Amino acid sequence: GGAVLAVAGGAGAVAQPPLAACVVDAAAFSRRRGAAIRALYAVAVRDGVAEDPSALLVFAAAYAQLLLALDDAALRAGTPWPVAELAPIVAALSKFLKLHLWTDPCTRRSPPASCGDLLTVAAAARLFSRLHDRVGRDPGLEDAWRWEGARVAAVPDASLMAPPPDDFMDEDEDGGDDD
Repeated sequence: GGAVLAVAGGAGAVAQPPLAACVVDAAAFSRRRGAAIRALYAVAVRDGVAEDPSALLVFAAAYAQLLLALDDAALRAGTPWPVAELAPIVAALSKFLKLHLWTDPCTRRSPPASCGDLLTVAAAARLFSRLHDRVGRDPGLEDAWRWEGARVAAVPDASLMAPPPDDFMDEDEDGGDDD
């Protein structure tokens, strides 16, 4: 269910997928299973650092799309990378996401982050999540998902929380009778 554009032509208009969806699908499902995704990664990431945001956007969107379609056998067979070789990819995504979501949040920048920056962060987060879902427990990747220095805040003890205000519940919700 992606968005579809109608091509001009009146009543017999043909529905066409948007160009971006075509590009992502072409990269994800190229004849040489994963070759385009590997090439996009080589352009997007250099020395473990995301260098080209445009290439990272297309790489992350295409690889996330491919992960939806691959069964476990194809993934384990090394399409587009053997699972043992995913650690540098996960590390680069993690570093990128930590920078843009934790260290210097893209949503709190002045001037505000561009739409393209936000799309790239969203695509990278989607890929990171899908990789975690598919290979997160594999040997060598167990700790790859954690950010150094980032902690989950402790859930406060419910007894320390302030009670809700008196007008919090509507009279009808308190079980009372309206009569």
